[in-house]
Amino acid sequence: MERGFYHSPGVGVNHLVGALPQRFQYLAGMALDRRITVRVPNDLLERAVSATGAGTRETVIAALELLVAAEACRTLRALRGKVRFSLDLEALRDDRPVS
Repeated sequence: MERGFYHSPGVGVNHLVGALPQRFQYLAGMALDRRITVRVPNDLLERAVSATGAGTRETVIAALELLVAAEACRTLRALRGKVRFSLDLEALRDDRPVS
């Protein structure tokens, strides 16, 4: 195989995708992982890993996703009473196909 732009030493896919603006990385389905080093209390990490039944990496990812979801809930709660909902619930139920 001929060595070209995509096969040059030191130029991997992550490097190429990393050059794109973040919004294009997400749209292209090529979000990059980020390696971090974090000092956490050992007992907290052990309890979290035990609670998830998964490994450390999966537990940390689940915790980050939960934090993001909690923020989304706070944002939605802040909209309570500020958005008018004008759909008729009965009309929506009648429009639903019967199984």
